[in-house]
Amino acid sequence: MAKMLTFLRNKKGDTVLGTSPDENYAREVMQLFSIGLVERNLDFSPVLDGEGQPIPTYAQSMVQSYAKVFTGWSYTSGFNSNPVGANWSPADYEPLVCYETYHDESQKILLDNEIAPGGADSCEPDLDAGLSAIEHHANVAPFISRQLIERFTSSNPSPAYIERVASVFVNDGHGVYGNLGAVVVAVLTDAEARYGAPPPPAPYVFGKAREPLLKLTALWRYYGAAATDGLYALPNPQKNYAERPLGAPSVFNFYLPDYLPPGELADAGLFGPEFQIMNESTVVATANDLTLRTNNYVGNPTNDDTTVAIDLAPLVALASTPSSLVAALDHDLMYGGMSDAMTSTLTDMVAALPANNPTGRVTGALQVLLASPEFAIQK
Repeated sequence: MAKMLTFLRNKKGDTVLGTSPDENYAREVMQLFSIGLVERNLDFSPVLDGEGQPIPTYAQSMVQSYAKVFTGWSYTSGFNSNPVGANWSPADYEPLVCYETYHDESQKILLDNEIAPGGADSCEPDLDAGLSAIEHHANVAPFISRQLIERFTSSNPSPAYIERVASVFVNDGHGVYGNLGAVVVAVLTDAEARYGAPPPPAPYVFGKAREPLLKLTALWRYYGAAATDGLYALPNPQKNYAERPLGAPSVFNFYLPDYLPPGELADAGLFGPEFQIMNESTVVATANDLTLRTNNYVGNPTNDDTTVAIDLAPLVALASTPSSLVAALDHDLMYGGMSDAMTSTLTDMVAALPANNPTGRVTGALQVLLASPEFAIQK
């Protein structure tokens, strides 16, 4: 993050040279990662001023102040050093350290008028004060809560859902602020996470698009994927899944939390972040690769030591009864949420496949399920 957002080797300003600290991270840590651009209520609705206008969370002067907070930090090997090594060196992944010589020691006005007093040896205390002021800003609870809801359960949570989760962020019931474990429990156990919100009068749309790569991990996780060589070889997953672990192209991640998919969803004002990396090509590429992965099952004679193979034996045992096989797939991959229409269609399809090839019935059903619209949307 220090390299991507340029507070690595960020120096205090020099009045003689007319320089000032780099403001990039100071701006982005507030805008992207913690409080956003306007003041928010606990339900994420904007706080309005007397004229009905949103209230900015910070001014340019606040960015300049925080830029001073983030001065003086660099590698353990020295402020101006470059890590040694073709790819990685210890300095690349060890925590940064602060070099007081390069740190701005002036007083800094922080969020909510908190103050970092500066002075000698103030590098680490300034950072602690600056981050603490961000952490306890009133926007953090609704801002973080909404994005956690988006990632786990629903792209379009109701304001009431956000407020319930944000309230747990503020107080977990035991007087603890920011207990993320309790917050995630609140996200996952809220009634709206499973059933949606009652109409207000237009119904809130609940659920979320499943990230392409999470389609594969769902298959692998439930059916015990493993390779004889002990590795999970998956080079360049972005080729077929439009993403790879730790491979976001920028600090904006693979997609934006406020992305409006063009067409019907955007017209209705509905967010769909994960749809930002989906198009005709990625949908087909993902479906094709998932078909390949379903055929990498334990016992397939084409496997080798590197094949990440799934164990389909429990499903094969059910293949003689199509309805039982479909019910198991519904339980395993769709959490009991398969619609009656899909259940009927998939059962008829399995029954039409040769009964003397139970493995073919299983892989055929899996391929259709993994490419289906219902599997693509998590509810």
